[in-house]
Amino acid sequence: MQKTSKGLSAWQLALMSLGSVIGGSFFLGLSVAMNAAGPSIIISFILSGILVYFILYALSEMTIANPEKGSFSTFAAKELGQGMGFIVCWIYWTGIVLSMSSEATAISILLREWFPNVSIPIMGSLIIVGVTLLNSPWCRKTREN
Repeated sequence: MQKTSKGLSAWQLALMSLGSVIGGSFFLGLSVAMNAAGPSIIISFILSGILVYFILYALSEMTIANPEKGSFSTFAAKELGQGMGFIVCWIYWTGIVLSMSSEATAISILLREWFPNVSIPIMGSLIIVGVTLLNSPWCRKTREN
């Protein structure tokens, strides 16, 4: 019998974070920023990348030191109280919901080439519904069986 480990490996976590950074909204946001600031925007991307690296490094260290369910909201609740953990969790949820809409808009703009007769809001709504269904607990149960 082969022993399997639960959880994600460091390689899987790195690929997940890379996938969340390189999304449709990244490229849409890049084009808007380049129009506004020109090539100097590269400096802000480098500085932001360094900042994100330190934040993710600190989060990975906290996760290794205290491996339990949850993430930074759990760490905030443990160190700063339940109220702060609650606020951090809702701020994270709001950020994810807002980024989902910008990514759906970016994907809709890209898909407009293949589906020119479908409006961007309708296509974006269909993408959001599709992604939500794929990530729903019902769909996970179906995939696991």
